[in-house]
Amino acid sequence: TAFQALFTGGHTSALGNVGKGSKVVVLGGPTAVGAHAIQLAAACGAEVFTTASKNQMPSGQSKIDFCKELGATVFNYKEVDWSEELKGHNVELIFDCGGDNKDWLNASKVLAPGGRFLTVSNMAPDPPEMDGRPCEFF
Repeated sequence: TAFQALFTGGHTSALGNVGKGSKVVVLGGPTAVGAHAIQLAAACGAEVFTTASKNQMPSGQSKIDFCKELGATVFNYKEVDWSEELKGHNVELIFDCGGDNKDWLNASKVLAPGGRFLTVSNMAPDPPEMDGRPCEFF
């Protein structure tokens, strides 16, 4: 799932085209799909940002530290608004693994022209389209 979302897409349409120098936001970095997405994007040279909290993983490590070790710059979503921190960064892809409509509403602050918001979560975006760009599902 993470590989297809970042690089190849599925069905008949391409999704992400992540490569060296790309800017990617993974919402829900500590999730299984999110963690894989962070590692894949970082491995190909993308600048990766993610959201996490200080809550502990089963190993006892904080979710923030876990995501940092995977290669992401982490925003504690309980303390800061990731979209304000990344405002104007011209991110090519926001990959949503969490499903919070508020994240969809804030995406336009950080997305580059032609940037995409792609979700794997079970959410009904409201509105389904903003600034001429749809919330895409995978």
